[in-house]
Amino acid sequence: MKNFVIICLFALPFLGTAQTSYEFSAPLPPGGDQLFAPFPEHFGEFKSDRSDIVFELSENGIFTVSTMINSVSRDSVRGSSNYEVKGNYLFGIEGIDSIAIVLQDNRYYFGLRHREEVVGPNSKNVLVRVSYNSYLLNFFENDAYQPCLFSIVSGDLSIQYFDYETDTQVFAKVPTTKQVEINTLKTITLAPERADFADINFMEMFGSERKYKKIE
Repeated sequence: MKNFVIICLFALPFLGTAQTSYEFSAPLPPGGDQLFAPFPEHFGEFKSDRSDIVFELSENGIFTVSTMINSVSRDSVRGSSNYEVKGNYLFGIEGIDSIAIVLQDNRYYFGLRHREEVVGPNSKNVLVRVSYNSYLLNFFENDAYQPCLFSIVSGDLSIQYFDYETDTQVFAKVPTTKQVEINTLKTITLAPERADFADINFMEMFGSERKYKKIE
């Protein structure tokens, strides 16, 4: 069984004996320069065949872009002066000139792009470059950080989330700041120095790659 961390999901149900979860008191790597955006050579939109989510890397930061399906009844459109249908397009949605629609069961269905900031001026998450092609994206949660490895490999995006064996010893020699145990879950907050971090084996700290092809 593994502890696994993904964007916006930092808790898993634990059963049986006590489980240990790790977090960091400061962004990784220790003392690294914090960035508000990736470097220009890594800008682009990246998508996986296994997910509808698009990662957008730009001068404004890192964003996830997803499509949310909405609908409005044909009667509402007919009875409102705010909406107008021309061909297969709906006009009148606030902030959008027009949007493609599909009529089904007396309702117009359309997709709205939802863009969420992951790294940028309004986010508490922290991006730190670790090599020419790699970054650590530190997710901020409950006054601590969970790292994620972002890499550009042959022009495409590779993401490896914080993922370790339940009984791992990879953090055994890393200094800690606190330890909290609630029911069967023990949370240890780590505070590595540069030398401590250099000794950590990334293979034991991050899971398998999730690859996203560059689409733009």
